[in-house]
Amino acid sequence: MMKYVSLVMLILFFSCNTKTHESSNSRASIPMRIENLNFGSCDTTLGRGTKLSIKYSEPEGEGDALKKIKMGLAAKVLERVNSDTDSATIVLHPEVKTNVKVAFDLFDSEYKNLIKEYPDAPGCWEINITGDSVMTTSKYFFYKLRHYAFMGGAHPNSFTSYHAFDLATGEEIDQRIFVTDSLLLLNIVEKRFREKQKITAHANLEKEGYFLVEGKFFLPQNYV
Repeated sequence: MMKYVSLVMLILFFSCNTKTHESSNSRASIPMRIENLNFGSCDTTLGRGTKLSIKYSEPEGEGDALKKIKMGLAAKVLERVNSDTDSATIVLHPEVKTNVKVAFDLFDSEYKNLIKEYPDAPGCWEINITGDSVMTTSKYFFYKLRHYAFMGGAHPNSFTSYHAFDLATGEEIDQRIFVTDSLLLLNIVEKRFREKQKITAHANLEKEGYFLVEGKFFLPQNYV
């Protein structure tokens, strides 16, 4: 449910916003380039190996703000890679916070240690990270990161996060500044969510298979 709520909220930011007076028709263009990195490989026949795939767009252009956004996105991508490595290992290798190859090598090392201990453990370990801009206005740059990871077990894990940056400073900003009436936003988002999922206005969402807080529709924690 979180993914759909986040998508709807991004669309609604400017229709609900009265603080910044930023029009939804006020679009800007930022030149972008694709960063594409690949490490390791996965033998799908034998079910062995580790693989890291990173493909994301980043701002390309002059100016301190764009450079800061570019550095911020690179740091977020690297943080995602490191999130799948044991935190104690990262403490012992601080260089992983600035070097994606080192980050992958540690990830690969953890896999190999597991295989030594459990040689029959099935499946490759894989991380796939993608990112692209969602919307750009004259003041703000909105971005989406997707993170897929499989490290054995019954199923992979996937995450989607949204980020907003100030084009004047390059700083990431709290997206809650775009919301002046959270109750109104909650009602709008629930309505759009039901429409997208083809659920009637009075149907019980829990009976439809969704996990709620005290049986009520809610916004993601980072927007509350």
